[in-house]
Amino acid sequence: MKIRILVTVWKRPEITKLCLQGICRLQKYKPDWNIEPLFIVSEDWAEEWCDKEKLDHCWVENDPLGRKMNLGLEAAMELDFTHLMFFNSDTIIDNKLLDIYEPYLEGKEKAFGEPIGLFGIDKVHFIDREKSRAKLVDYNFTLCGAGKVISRTFIEKYAYRVKVKWLDSYSGNYGSWSEGETTWMPVVRAEELESQKAIEIISKPKYTIWDAGRKDTIDHQFFDRILFTGKQVPNKCIDIGDKPLAFDIKSDVNIWAFDSIKGDSVTQVDFDEVTKNIPEINASGKIRQTDHLSIAHKNT
Repeated sequence: MKIRILVTVWKRPEITKLCLQGICRLQKYKPDWNIEPLFIVSEDWAEEWCDKEKLDHCWVENDPLGRKMNLGLEAAMELDFTHLMFFNSDTIIDNKLLDIYEPYLEGKEKAFGEPIGLFGIDKVHFIDREKSRAKLVDYNFTLCGAGKVISRTFIEKYAYRVKVKWLDSYSGNYGSWSEGETTWMPVVRAEELESQKAIEIISKPKYTIWDAGRKDTIDHQFFDRILFTGKQVPNKCIDIGDKPLAFDIKSDVNIWAFDSIKGDSVTQVDFDEVTKNIPEINASGKIRQTDHLSIAHKNT
């Protein structure tokens, strides 16, 4: 099993180092899993830090963010892995989440006749480390970004896509389209529709999941775009109850400030209780400082 953790980085160097410490912890917890990060950077400090720590990374401009993620995905596809796990640079996950993921990573959990290749959870704890506050956000059976996993097989089947133009009006398994409209779809589906003279392929294929023009954040419905297949695909939102297993460390440069996170799906929770199993954070809410970050590199 080879897991690449794809980490998008923008500002927040202190929190990014905390994120790496969390990844180091996961490596030590599952030493046989061959867990390695790939950092997608857009600033000099981040590139210099990755060089210093000998971390795999690629440089992509941060704006728009959707394009940054897609190009990071393309870079990741040049590497050897069985699964991609998605982090932002403020993401921390509990070791226990790997235990929950294990049967999915091993291909033992199946749906629609094949191993589940897209899975994750729908709850994340947002942490204000300065004021020792925490909130639980429930996305109600929609996969959240922190710790989402996609298998290489799933990516190659559903995220290797081409841009197509509809040659006539269409309404059916692939939605409703007017003549001349364009969209992206998996190559396997485009080839099928092209043989039926329903569409014309107008681009070279590439790995793409996110809306390339999206500027603010990666929305939690991202897989709706890759599931343009006309059939059900093997994905799973794993129910973890309200267990604190995924964390988003807020800062003054986050897109959403801690106090702006409100709504019926948001619950204030006890900071010390939810962070007690996360060694990168003290009970006071301060990051544990380390003089040097180290990560166990494996041949891939």
